[in-house]
Amino acid sequence: MHLVIPKEFYFSTLSVLILVLGSLVALMQRDKVSKNYVTLVELTQVFFLSASLCACFFNQYYGEFLGGAFFFSRLTKVVHILILSVSLFISLLFLSHPERKSFFRPEISFLYQLITAGMLVFTASYDLVTLLISLEISSLGVYTLIGYLNPGRKSLEGAMKYFLLGSLATAFLLLGISFVYASAASLNIKEIMVFVRTFSQPIWFHGGLLLMVLGFAFKLALVPFHFWAPDAYESAPTGITAFMATGFKIIIIAVLLRLFPLFQLLSSSSWAPLFSILVGLSIIVGNILALSQFSVKRTLAYSSIAHSGYMAIALCALSTGGTLPSLLFYLVSYVLASLLAFGALMSMETKENQNLSLDDLKGYGRKNPMVAFLLSFSLFSLAGLPPTVGFLGKLFIFSSALKGNLFPLVLIAVLGSAISLYYYLRIIVHMYMKEEDFSCLYPAAVSKKKSYLLILPFLVALLLGTIWPQKFFDTLSPKSTYSVKK
Repeated sequence: MHLVIPKEFYFSTLSVLILVLGSLVALMQRDKVSKNYVTLVELTQVFFLSASLCACFFNQYYGEFLGGAFFFSRLTKVVHILILSVSLFISLLFLSHPERKSFFRPEISFLYQLITAGMLVFTASYDLVTLLISLEISSLGVYTLIGYLNPGRKSLEGAMKYFLLGSLATAFLLLGISFVYASAASLNIKEIMVFVRTFSQPIWFHGGLLLMVLGFAFKLALVPFHFWAPDAYESAPTGITAFMATGFKIIIIAVLLRLFPLFQLLSSSSWAPLFSILVGLSIIVGNILALSQFSVKRTLAYSSIAHSGYMAIALCALSTGGTLPSLLFYLVSYVLASLLAFGALMSMETKENQNLSLDDLKGYGRKNPMVAFLLSFSLFSLAGLPPTVGFLGKLFIFSSALKGNLFPLVLIAVLGSAISLYYYLRIIVHMYMKEEDFSCLYPAAVSKKKSYLLILPFLVALLLGTIWPQKFFDTLSPKSTYSVKK
C-alpha cells in the first residue's frame, strides 16, 4: 500500500517548497568564490522569496493534507502573504545596509529562507508535533542569526539568553503536548476538539493546555516571560530585530487563533483569568519599563511587549463576540508601523553605530527630513494617534473588548497607551527640537537613497488607515466570528 498525495498538496505547499529549494541553492554557493558572490547570494534570496510570495498569492487550492500536518485555508493564505512580505521587505532593506556583506552570505541566506519556510509550516498545521518541529526550526535559526551575523560579546550574550529561555519555553510546549496526547490519544487539533465535546477532561488535560499557553506566551514576549526580548532585540542586527518583532508575533497569533476554538469549548474560567493577568501585566510593565530606556531599539523592544498585550486583548474578546478582522487589522497595522520604524533606523545606521541612542538622533529632522518624517509617522501609529492606521487598529480591538464586557482590560490598555505617548514623542522631540550633539562619537548617518524603500509600507499604512479599512473587513467578514457550540 502506497500513499497517494494529491496534486493540490503540491500547489498548496509550493511556497514552502520554493523556499526550501532556495535555501539549498544558497547553501551550495561557495563563500567568496568571486568578487560578486554577495550579489549572487542576494539575487538568489530575493528571487526565491519573491517567487514564494507570488506562488502563495495566486494559489487557489485549499484543503487539509497529510492528516492535518498541512492545512491551507483563506486565513492561512493571508498569514502566509504577511510573513513572506515581511521576509522579503527585510531582505530588501539589507541591500543598502552596512551589514549587507554579512547578511548575504550562503549560510545566512540558507538559514533565513529556512526560518521563513518553518514559519509557513507552523501557521498551516493542525498537528501538534508538526507545530513544535516547525517552530523549533524557526527559533533555532533566529538564535543563530542573532549571535552569528555580527559576532560580538553583546550579540552572543543576547543569543545565549534567548536560546536558554527559548529552550525552557520548548520544554513547556513539549510537556503540554504530551499531557494533551495522554488525555485525548491524538495529536490532531480537530480530533482533540471532538474529544473535548464528547468526554470529560482529566485534570492533566487542562494542565497540558496551560503549559502550551505559557510556551506561546514566551514566544509572544508576554510578561513575565519577556526577559529575553530587550537583550535579544538590542543585540541583534536591526533587520533581524524587525524580523523577530513582526514575524514571530504573526505566527504565534495565527496559531493561537487555530487553537482558540479548543479553548472556547472549555470553561472560560479555566484559562481566561490567567490570560487576562498576562495581558494586563504585559501592557503596564512593557510601557513603564520603556520610559527609562535611551537605546531606541530597546525602547521599541519594550513597546513590542506592550503591543503583544493589546493583541492578546483582541484574542480574549473573541470569546465574547469579538471579530477576527479586528485582530488581523491590528496585527497588520502593528507590522507596518514596526517595519517602518526599524527600516528608518536601518537607514540611519553606520557600520560603527548600529544601536542608536536618543542622543544620536538629535537634530536628525533637519539633516534628513524624509526619514525623520517616516519614523515619526510609524511612532504615531504605534502610539495609536489619529489619523494613523494604528489608531484604527486600537479603536477596533477596544470596541470589540467593550462589547465583550472586558472593561478592566480596556482601562489598562488605555492607560498603557497614554504612558506610551511619552517615550514615542521623546524620540520625535530629539529629532526635531534638540540641537545636534557634535560630541556624539557616532551620530546617525544621513543617506537619502536608503530611505526610498520605506515609502512602500508608509503608503500601505496610509491607504489602510484611510481608504482600505472597510475593504479589509469586507474581505474577511464571512469568517470573522468564532462561534463554537459546546
